[in-house]
Amino acid sequence: MCSDLFAFDLLQIRSMHYKAIKDENTCKSLIKYLSESSDALDATSKAYLASAHVLMARHYWMPNKKLESFYRGSNMLDSIIQSNADNIEARFLRYCIQYNVPSILGYNKNLSEDKEILILKVDTVKEQELKSAILDFISNPKKY
Repeated sequence: MCSDLFAFDLLQIRSMHYKAIKDENTCKSLIKYLSESSDALDATSKAYLASAHVLMARHYWMPNKKLESFYRGSNMLDSIIQSNADNIEARFLRYCIQYNVPSILGYNKNLSEDKEILILKVDTVKEQELKSAILDFISNPKKY
């Protein structure tokens, strides 16, 4: 895969991910788009797939479907970060998710660690838009 093509795809993935927070159809499309080529995805794209599964839990009505989707995504994301500890974007996704999920789910054990790493390594992020998003969320976290 050409790096220019990948950069375009990642920009598209980020855009779809942001829309997927509120829009079920976009969330489903993002999961489908990423799942179709999951074997060829890099860690960052896999992290977006994991995050999309967590987001999809918001859109389900049935509690068992909500939990199934949430745990599938959160376990996948934790595994990706365990194998790619320096992936800032994956950590940012997990930080946002852990900040936003209900505390009853108990998925908040990495908040402090991820925040600390994001603060220490945000200057290594080359894309200005991503860097700004990280800095904005860390300084003024918002529930979505």
